[in-house]
Amino acid sequence: MWGQMIIALACASEILAQDCVIPSGSQFSRASYRPYYGRTASGKTFYNAGERLIVGTLIRVVCNKDRQGDAVLNVSNHLCSAGNWRPALPVCQEYARCGAPPRVENARASERITPHITFPDQTVVHYKCNAGFDKRGTKSYAKCVDGEWVSADVICVDRTTITSVKKENTEITTQKNVRIPITTVRTIPLCIEPDIPHGKLVKNLTSGSYYVICDIGFKVISPKSVSVRCLRGVWSEPIPQCDILRCPQLSANFTQYQSGRYSTRTGSGYAQPVGRALNSRLPHSAAVKINCGDDAYPTLGVERAWCHEGRWLPREPICKKYCARPASVNLNDANTQLPVPELVMDGVSVTQTCADGNTRMNDCGDGSWLHGFLPCL
Repeated sequence: MWGQMIIALACASEILAQDCVIPSGSQFSRASYRPYYGRTASGKTFYNAGERLIVGTLIRVVCNKDRQGDAVLNVSNHLCSAGNWRPALPVCQEYARCGAPPRVENARASERITPHITFPDQTVVHYKCNAGFDKRGTKSYAKCVDGEWVSADVICVDRTTITSVKKENTEITTQKNVRIPITTVRTIPLCIEPDIPHGKLVKNLTSGSYYVICDIGFKVISPKSVSVRCLRGVWSEPIPQCDILRCPQLSANFTQYQSGRYSTRTGSGYAQPVGRALNSRLPHSAAVKINCGDDAYPTLGVERAWCHEGRWLPREPICKKYCARPASVNLNDANTQLPVPELVMDGVSVTQTCADGNTRMNDCGDGSWLHGFLPCL
């Protein structure tokens, strides 16, 4: 009897050694640990801290947004194998935010500078000189790096003249054949600096041409040429303008929230949802949350997204439909050979096995099985 108990305890210990454990503590608080197939056989959609999972279990790890509601860091899949996660679970980092960016005299910044707003890591703030001031320096932006601003070296100096001066050296010859060098001075009118909403003119020192640089979230639109020249006080071409960048239209139903620059969102103070904007491309800084319903799920766990310079961040949110497992059909995951749940995720391959040993492969394609099932006896 004692021998049987010892053997049973040894077997139980060996089985536990093969299990994998969901992390706890700070690492658990920075990520969510979800079933790979959307939900477990018991209907759970999340795992708890310290929960033990058997060999062969597939999970999906989604690093949480930080406390201020910044972007999702990453999404990854992991398999429990002999007591270890393959590949190893990620370490979800949390970077410090920066306070107000530095001020540049006689310039305006692309972000509001107040002591009450903080900025996430990697935020870039651009500076543009006020009317009547010219830029000097090479770096006209500041960048937030883990709580500290890497400052700009630009300064804005007063434009004291409205004409440039060109000196020409010539000679005159007197009646006594004496050559006298003289210098004549003529003024060349400068072009009036154009008002370009959401952009500015920058001179190419090599070619002498001017180009338009647009603010974040805007692109250059040009009627004729992308560059212009100043010819005796007149611009050679119509000045290019800046137009707002828009993101591709979403295929899923969504709710739109309060707009704001992607880099300065705090995750709080959302406005009431305004519903779906049909057949429209949302502008830069628009924030959305997709609504997949009960028969679908957001791919890679991304439900919220922000339109940033013409693309969705962290990525475009897409809904994929589950495939319903047919009743009385024996289906196993083609990769893990484990039974599949009642709802199967898009792209999952399954194997049908009949009692007589016949098998058939099938695939879930956005809510529909791509092939028929065997009529097992």
